[in-house]
Amino acid sequence: MEEEKPSVDVQPLENDCVDLGEAGFDINGSSLEGGGQILRNSVSICALLHRNLHIYNIRAKRSKPGLKAQHLHGIMLVRDMYNGQLTGGE
Repeated sequence: MEEEKPSVDVQPLENDCVDLGEAGFDINGSSLEGGGQILRNSVSICALLHRNLHIYNIRAKRSKPGLKAQHLHGIMLVRDMYNGQLTGGE
C-alpha cells in the first residue's frame, strides 16, 4: 500500500493580492494578522522575482499601524541589494 504524501493547496485571499502581470503585485497589508510579516515576505519575494510591489493598509490591524523604523530599514536594505526604487515609505 502506497503511503499518502502530504499536500498543500494554497488559494489567495479574495481581493487581498492582485497579480498585475508585468506591473507586479498589489497587496492588502491588512490581510491575515495585518502585521509586518506580510510586508517582509512580499518585499523579499518580489525582489527575488524582480517584480514591482504595491502594499497598502500596512500593519492595519496593529495598535500603531503603518511602517515602523525597522520595517522601513529592511525594505531599504532589499531595495539597495536589488538596485530597486522605493516610493512612499514615510
